[in-house]
Amino acid sequence: MKKQLLLALLAISSAAFAQIPNNGFEDWSNPPGESYQNPTGWGSSNDVGAQLPSPFVNVTKETTDPGAGTASIKLETVNIVITNVAGVALTGEISYQTTLKFSGGFPFTSRPGSLTGKMKYSPAAASDSSFIYAVLFKWNSAQNKRDTIAITTLKTGAANSWINFGTVLNYSLPDNPDSALILISSSKGFLGSAGSKLWVDDLAFQYSAGTENIPVNSITVFPNPAQNLLYLNAIPGQYKQVSIYNYAGHLLINSPVQGNAIDISNLSNGTYIIMVNEQDGSLSKTMFTVAR
Repeated sequence: MKKQLLLALLAISSAAFAQIPNNGFEDWSNPPGESYQNPTGWGSSNDVGAQLPSPFVNVTKETTDPGAGTASIKLETVNIVITNVAGVALTGEISYQTTLKFSGGFPFTSRPGSLTGKMKYSPAAASDSSFIYAVLFKWNSAQNKRDTIAITTLKTGAANSWINFGTVLNYSLPDNPDSALILISSSKGFLGSAGSKLWVDDLAFQYSAGTENIPVNSITVFPNPAQNLLYLNAIPGQYKQVSIYNYAGHLLINSPVQGNAIDISNLSNGTYIIMVNEQDGSLSKTMFTVAR
């Protein structure tokens, strides 16, 4: 019976994770009539670049040093005379008139706890950062629009070698979604600094046992990625207990909060969920990465 239950859970998890199209960026294809390639199932800033008098391609297939498998996606911010344009890829469509417009998505009906993956980032300026965004939608027929069920945003600085990242989905409605959109960009604000490069691989939605129903509140931790110490951005005495879990839902650290620093020197490189208990009994959570 236990074996059958385990196989059923694995089948459900695999089906859910597989719903991100081409999540490992192994497959690439040419849009109709075009010479450039996009990752299959994704649109990119290449679609905009192809429409300009001086076309550009700033989203490409990386096979020299993939994060997993045989390929990853590489996005680069480029200069096109009057402005900079970030490398952007999304599970939908991208167009440009006076501003960049994003639309579409892919069918998705689950309520994951977070989005994870692998990344490298080489900013051309210290002020630039990568941008990873995911949103879950549900069509509201009464108002003829899409409601946002959950959203997450991750901005990161330099990471010269592949690291695991994770970002928690913040739910605003109790409904199950009907679609999802994931967007990744080599620069914040879609402009940034020419020469900034972002590599991404192995995207997945995660369903962390025991923590997925805890809301994401105003907890902030730094630095992220961290090495040996993680700090809570909080008023001293605001939090009384801290718990840290891995993605299997295993509790790794559970201790009273003393000051704002947490010793994470015993954690291996990877992404973790941190949950804190405030003095009033409320719970908050977020994610952080250990990278040494």
